[in-house]
Amino acid sequence: MGPIGGNLILLGGNGDGFLSPDAQDPSNTWTGTGGAWSQVMVEGPPQRSLAVMAPLGESLVLFGGWGAFGYLADTWTWDGAAWTRASTTGPVSRQNAAMAAEDGKAILFGGDHEGVLLGDTWRWDGTTWTLLAVVGPPARAEASMTPIDGKLVLFGGAGVGGPRSDMWTWNGNSWSQVMVKTPPARRLASMATVQAATTTLVLFGGEDITGKPLGDTWIWDGSSWSEYTGPAPGPRSAAAMSPL
Repeated sequence: MGPIGGNLILLGGNGDGFLSPDAQDPSNTWTGTGGAWSQVMVEGPPQRSLAVMAPLGESLVLFGGWGAFGYLADTWTWDGAAWTRASTTGPVSRQNAAMAAEDGKAILFGGDHEGVLLGDTWRWDGTTWTLLAVVGPPARAEASMTPIDGKLVLFGGAGVGGPRSDMWTWNGNSWSQVMVKTPPARRLASMATVQAATTTLVLFGGEDITGKPLGDTWIWDGSSWSEYTGPAPGPRSAAAMSPL
C-alpha cells in the first residue's frame, strides 16, 4: 500500500485462504480517501502478497512478492489511472524485500528468494533497474525501510541467525551502519515511518526471536533511540503505517 495524489493505493495481500478474496477479479486495486475505499476497475498486476510498493513522484512502483505460482519478479507502475508492466529485467524474484524512495529513485534491498535470504541493492529510476555494486547490510528479509532527512533508514529484519536489530542508512550512493548504544530489541516485520512535519522516525511492533508479536514504540531523533511508554496499539507485526 502506498500514497499517491493524496490517496492510498492498496493491491493484493492474504485473505481467508491463499490470497485475498478478490483473487479471481481482474481488478484487485483499491483506493482510499478520507476513510472510504473504492475498487478501481482496471486490469493490473496478477494477485500477490508480500510485494513491495513505493511512491515515486506522481506514480507508484510495485515489485515482486508471492503469487499463485510462487515467487514473482515483475515490476509495475501506477500513474493514478492505470497499471503498466514496466520492466522485464531486474532483481531476481523475491518476497519480503524492503523498498523506499528518495530523490526520485526507489531503492530495493534484500528479501527472500526460494528460502534464501538476499543482500543485494537495486535502484529503480522510473524506467530501469540497476544492480548497485555496493557493500551493504547483511542479507535479510522483512526489514523496515523509510526515507528521513534526505536518506533512507533500514532497521532489523530476519537475518541468517534470526531477527536483527542493526540500523543502516543509504545516502544515495552507499550504505553506512549506524552504531547506537541501545537499539530496539531484535525484530522482523516491524513498521517504521517518519512523523509528519518532523525529522523523527517512529518504529512500532514486529516479531521477536520467538515469533511473539511486539507492541513497543521507539523514536529515532537522528542520533539515538528512545522508547515511548504511553498508550499504544496492541502487539502486532507486518501492519501498515504511514504519515498523513
